[in-house]
Amino acid sequence: MKPIESINQLKTLASRPDGVECRVMTPSGILWSKTIKYFDPPLPATNETVGVDAREVDVFDDLEYLPMGAGRVGLKIRWSVYHDTCDSETEHTTDESLNNRTYVCKSLKYHGLFIQEEN
Repeated sequence: MKPIESINQLKTLASRPDGVECRVMTPSGILWSKTIKYFDPPLPATNETVGVDAREVDVFDDLEYLPMGAGRVGLKIRWSVYHDTCDSETEHTTDESLNNRTYVCKSLKYHGLFIQEEN
């Protein structure tokens, strides 16, 4: 595995059409698999259930969770994080939201965000 060094490097890697598959190390040393996507320009927030099990995609702005419905209309997201461990997805409007609601940015700070080396 190769460490991701900065938020700018993550943005570049996550801008690929399929995003980037990462390993995130928590402060307790647990490794979680996540697929991270970055959108520039931003995309409309998901405002409906997805998948065969009709699960909701959680959407967060800088301060809070935004429930499905009128609160998401017109909202644009920058980040999508698929959490492989629990088969869930979150969308984030800003870098700050990603920082506040996931271990992704915290792991960057402590050199705990990795990408599988490509051949």
